[in-house]
Amino acid sequence: MESLISKHLTVHLRKSNGTAVCTTPEKMSVLKGGLLLLQMFLHTPRAAASAEESDPCHNHTVLNEAWRATTNLDHSNNKCDQSVKWLGWYRMFYLGMSVRIPEVCVPIQRCGTDAPLWLDGPHPSLEDGIVTRSVCGHWSKNCCHFKSSSIQVKTCPGNYSVYELVAPSGCSLAYCADVSSTTAPTDQLPTTPKPRTLFQQRLRLSMVLQRDLSPTEMNQMPSQIRGKLIQMGYPSDLTVKML
Repeated sequence: MESLISKHLTVHLRKSNGTAVCTTPEKMSVLKGGLLLLQMFLHTPRAAASAEESDPCHNHTVLNEAWRATTNLDHSNNKCDQSVKWLGWYRMFYLGMSVRIPEVCVPIQRCGTDAPLWLDGPHPSLEDGIVTRSVCGHWSKNCCHFKSSSIQVKTCPGNYSVYELVAPSGCSLAYCADVSSTTAPTDQLPTTPKPRTLFQQRLRLSMVLQRDLSPTEMNQMPSQIRGKLIQMGYPSDLTVKML
């Protein structure tokens, strides 16, 4: 086996009968049926990797508690979110469906608590990014009798929202899950293949060539491989470089 180096890529070429083929840096000629082994690096820009890690759409805790439903009238065992150690961002689910915090006043003694917490303002659009919204607790015929601390809200691709929840001002107050806003999750994002570092992973690909590759086809190979890698689950912002 010989190492054939061009200005575009490093290639190891061998025939099934063990005969190697020589090329020049400017042009690569491959016999039909040859086995082409490509060594390349997958680069994910540092900024892109950091942005993905810090995006709450990708990094959040699932809050899947049926008692938070706006249809829950049982308050015999009142819940209070003041005792919860909230940390970071959360996404609400109800019976396997993605739901939102309600945007309208919720009747008292629902959502498993006395004073249900609701969002005093609309959810942001995708383009709005992260916004701040006030949270109100309904009690004593006043929809905003309890004014809890503001929270951060973001709407994500896939038709769901995430929230940076904080402890409310007192008890018994708890965040509600609006069951009328249920949507089937459409955000089945591919899992990044392992092993992978944040910034670089060496990949080894092999292909059986059915015919000679023209210079044009050789130049198109990086973009074609990039498309295949995205289909395999790699992030869409990856860059493929042939060495």
